[in-house]
Amino acid sequence: MKTKKIICILISLIVLLTSFSVAAYANAAQKNKTSISISKKSVTLTKGKTYKLKLKNANAKKVKWSIKNKKVATVKNGRITAKSVGKTTIIAKYKKKTYKCKVTVKAKKKPTTTKKETTTNQGKKKESTTSSETTTNTTTTSTTQPTNEPVSETTTQETSEVTSESTSDLPQQEKSLKLMVDGQEIDVIWEENASVNALKEMAESGDIVINLSKYGGFEQFGEIGKTLPSNDKRITTKPGDIILYNSDSVVMFYGSNTWSYTRLGKVQGMSDEELTELLGNKDVIITICMR
Repeated sequence: MKTKKIICILISLIVLLTSFSVAAYANAAQKNKTSISISKKSVTLTKGKTYKLKLKNANAKKVKWSIKNKKVATVKNGRITAKSVGKTTIIAKYKKKTYKCKVTVKAKKKPTTTKKETTTNQGKKKESTTSSETTTNTTTTSTTQPTNEPVSETTTQETSEVTSESTSDLPQQEKSLKLMVDGQEIDVIWEENASVNALKEMAESGDIVINLSKYGGFEQFGEIGKTLPSNDKRITTKPGDIILYNSDSVVMFYGSNTWSYTRLGKVQGMSDEELTELLGNKDVIITICMR
């Protein structure tokens, strides 16, 4: 009798455990199924720039990418290339489901002349005109004949030469590498290495605009669109570290991680809380430039 009770209890336990296992498996499967998402739902690029889209928690080889308007931009394996001004939509298909990202392409900004050059040129003209008028008045009083053109020209040339010499003696400010996060300039101490030198060369040709995406709850990363020289070492990052990853991506940390990286720089003058406020709430756009 006792043996039958024990057997019944064991069978009941086995049934219960099996039910719990099936339920847990079903929940896990459902969670994995719903966690697939596109890394960015909208992207704004300038003409000629690129951006890499990803389908999170999906097998990248099985994702099919397409675009509605190929005249505005193209997409290959998730990498968008901006071609002309306009708007279009990127579509990623995976396991009979579609994921979309809106793309806006803007024109490149035209270079403008600086105010310093305009002010200097105006200053030269004003000085030469004043000198010419003074000389003309003096000569007219002494000779009583308005034949002052040669004197006026000589004085004007001398004044222009003096102004030109004094202007050329002024020291020119040396440009340095700057970092902007969503339009806000961030103070950075840059490393002295081949990777940073390559960034400077790129920035000399034009501003480097990179769309960053949050990842792991401790960093934001984005692809540069070009491969840079690297010297990866296994390091543990800290908030404020700016890192080169895989030779083609910039990573900004507001937390910590241990991996093989090449250091680019370090944000200065911001606390851990301020860095989390800047980078931990939403995806940002950074601009690396020479100013």
